[in-house]
Amino acid sequence: MRVRYCSKNGNHVYLLISLGEHGVMLFQKGEEPHHIPTKARDVFDVSGAGDTAIALFTLALACEADPIEAAEIANHGSAVVIGKSGTATVTPAELISNFEHDFD
Repeated sequence: MRVRYCSKNGNHVYLLISLGEHGVMLFQKGEEPHHIPTKARDVFDVSGAGDTAIALFTLALACEADPIEAAEIANHGSAVVIGKSGTATVTPAELISNFEHDFD
């Protein structure tokens, strides 16, 4: 797969792509693609999962997480919301719990 990166001002460019049930793939200029497997356990409704992912990815970057950490946070957050019925939100406690149970 070839990915072309475009940036008018030279800032870092990240591309986070959903792979559905296979997780997400993070692309960074000058780096190898980084695959993060899905964290979802139960899938009830995928509505809003992408919105959750981009919101958490952006928030994590704004809070000085590195891009891989930000993608992990986004992936865990999406796993929480697709485990709920309808368009849903994720609380900090739910996000932390999802991380804590990642290795079960």
